Amino acid sequence: GDAYQALLEWVQLLGRLHPSERCREGALELTSMMLKRSPAAEVASQVASICGEALAAEAAAYPQPWEACAPSEPGRGRGYTCGLWGLLHSLSVRVKPGVAGPGRAFLDRVEDFVRRFFSCEVCRDHFLEMAAEADFRAVQTRDEAVLWLWRAHNRVNARLAQEEAESGQGDPRHPKAQFPSREACPDCFFDDGGGGG
Repeated sequence: GDAYQALLEWVQLLGRLHPSERCREGALELTSMMLKRSPAAEVASQVASICGEALAAEAAAYPQPWEACAPSEPGRGRGYTCGLWGLLHSLSVRVKPGVAGPGRAFLDRVEDFVRRFFSCEVCRDHFLEMAAEADFRAVQTRDEAVLWLWRAHNRVNARLAQEEAESGQGDPRHPKAQFPSREACPDCFFDDGGGGG
């Protein structure tokens, strides 16, 4: 049904845009299996090794699968959501530049993936609230999609930074911050100190 089609479109997106050739090839193989309506067990087996058997074995042997997003201590958050933001950013810059349409199509696939498959209900609801706004619907090009994602991610980080400051539950080694920093890009900030220029 609709969920299967949404998953197929997400896997096709990974097959076109994933930064790893090995993962693009795995996603294309999975796409082929899904289009043939292969038995669920075969598809599940391919999902488990979408980026290749060697990578799947490495991940199984490594205790922290989100190395770049690992918290400084257990229970400090990060992990999957951090990894998903990293994936979305890396996919967005691989969208075809310079023409109207691909940025819109990319964000439509992201929105559909988040709506149907993102298990964090609070995170999903916040993302979909941002996606319902006019600036999301106005995106057409790759550059607009890249910037929309960064602005959305910065909004999430600002909200989480406030929540973490109030609760004391944030990761002190990885505080929620705006990107880019004022030091890295002074022209990216308005006079009021907020990001968004």
